[in-house]
Amino acid sequence: MSEESVHEAGCIHTSQGLEFDYTGVIIGDDMRFENGKVITDYTKRAKTDNSLKGVKTLAKKDKEKADRVADVLVYSQNLLDKLELDADEIVNMKMKQNEAKYPVDKAKGNATKYTEL
Repeated sequence: MSEESVHEAGCIHTSQGLEFDYTGVIIGDDMRFENGKVITDYTKRAKTDNSLKGVKTLAKKDKEKADRVADVLVYSQNLLDKLELDADEIVNMKMKQNEAKYPVDKAKGNATKYTEL
């Protein structure tokens, strides 16, 4: 690590593996420290942030459901980051498994159990 890097800014991914003695976090309105606790508020995220796409629209219809969905998405993303996993890779792998398990030409419009297709 360069001595000058302490004067640089980057995303969370550029600081992975560094000791916390050497990193800082810029906190915005969507994540703040208040009354001794870290508070998150997805409604304050930047308009360009698509990580919770659709949750704000859902909140207009059902705020409680939107809060639950946001919690699951944030938890899932944190888990993926912690385990160094790629969500797109996992979803694509599962989609390929499902395509093999449920062939469209046999399964579409058919109520037969997949093991009998």
